[in-house]
Amino acid sequence: MIPMLLKIKIPRTDKQPVSIYLPLFVAWFILLPILILMLPFFVLVAMITWAKGYGRLVLLFFPMLFSVLWNLHGLKIDVQDKGSEIYFSFI
Repeated sequence: MIPMLLKIKIPRTDKQPVSIYLPLFVAWFILLPILILMLPFFVLVAMITWAKGYGRLVLLFFPMLFSVLWNLHGLKIDVQDKGSEIYFSFI
């Protein structure tokens, strides 16, 4: 499933950690029309580059993009620096 929220957790030493939830479903509503508008250009580029062998790769861009977005659900990223850390989680 495509993740709908991004949770950012910032731990603090003396207090409770700060958790911020960002709604990703708003980004999906913006990304979808952009991808639909780009589709004719991708088909044109695929037709132009088909003889060189790159056309199939261009046509597979959309399925690969949706596969990456679909598999983001459950991804957790821990970023640590010398004195600070932050956690990202796709929900």
